[in-house]
Order: sequence, then structure tokens, then C-alpha cells
Amino acid sequence: MRSSPAATLALVALGVGALPGRTLAQAWLPSPGEGTLTITYQNTLARGELTTDGRLLGDDTVRAHGLVPEVEWGLTNRLALNLTLPFITARYRGDHPHLLNVRGEPKPIDDGTYHSGAQDFRFGLRYGLKTGALAIAPFAEGIIPSHHYESLGHSAIGKDLRGFRAGVNVGRFLDAVAPGLYFHTQLSHTVMQEVAGIRPNRSGLDSEVGYFVTPRFAVRFLESLLITHDGTDFPDPRLSIPIFLLNHDRLQKNKILNLGGGVGFAFTDSLDGFAAVAGIVWGRNVHPHRGITVGMNWHFRAGSGPVSPSRHSGRNVGALRPTGVR
Repeated sequence: MRSSPAATLALVALGVGALPGRTLAQAWLPSPGEGTLTITYQNTLARGELTTDGRLLGDDTVRAHGLVPEVEWGLTNRLALNLTLPFITARYRGDHPHLLNVRGEPKPIDDGTYHSGAQDFRFGLRYGLKTGALAIAPFAEGIIPSHHYESLGHSAIGKDLRGFRAGVNVGRFLDAVAPGLYFHTQLSHTVMQEVAGIRPNRSGLDSEVGYFVTPRFAVRFLESLLITHDGTDFPDPRLSIPIFLLNHDRLQKNKILNLGGGVGFAFTDSLDGFAAVAGIVWGRNVHPHRGITVGMNWHFRAGSGPVSPSRHSGRNVGALRPTGVR
């Protein structure tokens, strides 16, 4: 009767949970004809589950790994597109495996081995409403499963649901407080595919405060809040009804607050890396997880010539822009 931590990892990886890096620089767009290829790896461990009233039950564990490639491309001075497809693998160990799959067949995946696969395509556009030291960029994003994967099980790789996500990014340099200090926040809302008469729509607030110690080295404090507005609780009397039982992982009414910290370093004008740690400090109807994230960004442009220098100045958050795991 519990939600999948691997599905939570997938959410984390795509910006609706605390994948360190997803929010950074989303308010600042790449120049036209320039892009970034980001490869992110995340390793998480979840133990037990938080109920709807905040009690921690059990000591079952799920170890999950995520590899998330993302491509971003500047179309114009004010418009950029992005495409992401996470690859997730997860293994459950414990005494409470799911005994059925989502179709009600006795073919569960909680068998103590890793289960892997591509999760959901994410493709979207960002619009630079305001640029400069204060940047504002609304965005819209579609979510389409790459295939119909198993969504019932602690080691399920995701929720297998379509969705539409929209919101706004706001970023600002705070030189009046301290040179090199900045903040970024992203407010989002996701409308999800309906299952059993329920749409598990969710809202997110992902923020960070960062400081450039040098023009190429930054430290970051990260926050991510996810609130699912409708769905099933743990426990929930509706789980005695087959359609809710078989879809409860997809419909789990997750509420999550993640906090973390990290660093980023620009090795060259076209290559930088990042690393961070994060974990749940408050939650409901979710496996409390903690994890580490590492990754690399490769900045490129069409044709010959270097990437725009403004992308790699210590005055520009884009110089260290890990863009991940929602």
C-alpha cells in the first residue's frame, strides 16, 4: 500500500523534488544558436514510509539510481527549448512487497532485484520575459511516458502518467548584499492524467541561494517543496476497492519538503560540473529518501566559434548551470 521511491526519484530528477541543479539558471536563457548537454547521475536510498499523519513506519529499503540526459537549445534571444528522458533503476528489499502488478496479475516486481527502464519524456519551452540581473522566464512542459512501464511496486521506475506542467522562473543577483550572491526560484503547477476519477495534480516551489566564491566556483543552498492536491493517502480506506488498490502508487498524495546543498565548478568555458546532497526533512505519504547528485554540463553552439562569453562569467549563473533530476 506504499508509494514507489523510484517514482519519487523520477520526480526529483525532473524538478518537482530536490534534484540539486534543476532550478539553477532556469530564469536565464542561452543565446540563440547555443545549447547545453547535461548528464546527471543521482543515487538515492529510501527507508520506511511516512504516513498521512507523519508517522514513520517500517524499515524496508529501496536503492534507486537515475541517469538523466537533458538538451537545451536557444531558439531566439527570448525563447529556449529543452528535452529530457530519465533512465531509472531501482531495487526493493523488505517484508512488504507488492503482490500484483498494475493489471492485477501475480507478476510483481518487488523481488529483490533491480528493475530498470526509460521513464518519461519531458519537452518544453521557456520564454525570457525579462533578462539581465533580474530575470523572469515563464515555461511550459509536456510529460509523456516513453512506454507503458510497470507503475505498481516499490521498485517501479515511475507513475506512467501523462501531464502538463507550467510555471515561472525568477532569478536575481544580490550584489547590493554581497557581490556574487544570487537567488533563483521556480513556481510550478502540473495537471496530471486522470486515473480512477482522480487527477493527482501537484504544485512545486523549488528555490536556491548561491554564492560565487570565485568566478568559477559557487556554493548553493537548495530547497524543494512538492504538494499533491488530490490522491490516495497512506493508509486510505479506498484501497479496499480494486481500482484504487492497483493504482495507489500512481495516485499517492505525496507532500515533500527537501533541503540540500551543493557546489559547482567551471573547468573551462564550455565544460562545468556540479555535486550536491539532499534529503526529505518533512513529508506525508512518501518514502523518506536522501541522495547524492553529480553531473556535467557541456555548452556548445552551432557552427564554429566559442560559446558566448556572457555564459561563463562569474556574473552569470549560467556559468554553473546544473540542469538535471523535474
